[in-house]
Amino acid sequence: MTFSRQLHKFGGSSLASKECYRHVVQILKKYSNSEDLIVVSAAGNTTDYLIKFLKNSFKDKKLSSKTLQVLYQFQTELVKELLNGKIRMQLLSRLDNEFSILQELTRTLHESKKAMVLGYGELWSARLLTSLLCQENLQSVLQDSRTLLRANSSAQPEIDSKSSYPLIKKALTKYTNQRLIITGFMAKNLHGNTVLLGRNGSDYSATIIGSLAKVSKVTIWSDVMGIYSADPRIVDNAYLLPLLRLDEASELARLASPVLHSRTLQPVAKSKKMDLTLRSTKKPESGLTRIERVLEVSYKAKIITSLEQVLLIHLTFHQNNNFNTIVSNVLKNLKLIQLEPLAFQFKIEQQTIYLAYTEEIANEALDYLQNISTGAEIKLKTDYSLIAAIGAGIIKNTNHCYKFYQQIKSSPVEFISKSQLSLVAILYKTPVFPLVIDIHNHLFQTKKKEIHHCL
Repeated sequence: MTFSRQLHKFGGSSLASKECYRHVVQILKKYSNSEDLIVVSAAGNTTDYLIKFLKNSFKDKKLSSKTLQVLYQFQTELVKELLNGKIRMQLLSRLDNEFSILQELTRTLHESKKAMVLGYGELWSARLLTSLLCQENLQSVLQDSRTLLRANSSAQPEIDSKSSYPLIKKALTKYTNQRLIITGFMAKNLHGNTVLLGRNGSDYSATIIGSLAKVSKVTIWSDVMGIYSADPRIVDNAYLLPLLRLDEASELARLASPVLHSRTLQPVAKSKKMDLTLRSTKKPESGLTRIERVLEVSYKAKIITSLEQVLLIHLTFHQNNNFNTIVSNVLKNLKLIQLEPLAFQFKIEQQTIYLAYTEEIANEALDYLQNISTGAEIKLKTDYSLIAAIGAGIIKNTNHCYKFYQQIKSSPVEFISKSQLSLVAILYKTPVFPLVIDIHNHLFQTKKKEIHHCL
């Protein structure tokens, strides 16, 4: 029987304990085939500990040593609980050597060296899962993603598909009838240095590897079943969406959803045959969300999403006759370098542009705008939030538009950005959770539906 190759991505929450690792093994026994690819994130809070370790390494040696000790105990306990015999001793020995190297860091590190340190989390996860699968008679091979992926160092690194494709093809040819367990989050540049792929980098590396390996499907396994009509932690009657258009998913990701990231979806959009599914590690049979390329336009909102903290970059130009051209060029260039704003507004009469960003991206965008010398006065404003309704053709649904506006009309709205895919409101000093509940209840059925919370 011939199977089409698939790729499975497991996030940090899916590998946060010995029980999680064993559960992942059972999932792979049931849902994967012998030549599938498996991409993994760092287990649990490993990356957070490594960040804390680096931050304190040259400031507070005692605190950094304590942080490293906690991480060492976590990693060694996983190995001791999950593995047996010779392979157990080998992995413990390698961990001892690696933590000794980390402990000896005594000087300021170059960014590439810091990246290498932060990449240890993925390496430890992939190595442990590979060993555990082999112990369970599922033949697997560890593959460091730095041997497969090439990228240039930048604020938002992108994989160079042309140079990465032959490396992936070579690995697939070399290892047949064996699952490849691949580290997420990392690539290598032309100088041989580690490049980290940024926020949700493991998901992005999973879909780009899947695209280059020509897999039929990528499944992202995490602690949630998929995409809901709203965050079920906020809205009691939020419901799972079994199908979602690719453009709607991309818009949700663009608006900084924690479930999806825009770069994760870029390889999916470029591939004509690769499907994407989001599924729960804890309850794989309870439901999922499948991202569809083409579905009929429903002309309605499907998802209500929000961000509690948003920053505005305010650009003011002085009597420039080419203001429209400037706006177009600024937005175009920001998109090209992966710094597209969440929402924007421009006022011709005042020659101003407002660009909304998450806290994480705002400084990168601010640095870029200052460096290109736009000739504008640039200010960064804080204390804003975002709430949005997403759905293909939403602006043609007068009922949903009216209800959205009605629910936010009493709030201090800075501006509203609208498109064929979303209505996005930027609010000043506004708690968004009550608004999410109100808008969801007014736009969608208020009948409470059963929600399976994945803890």
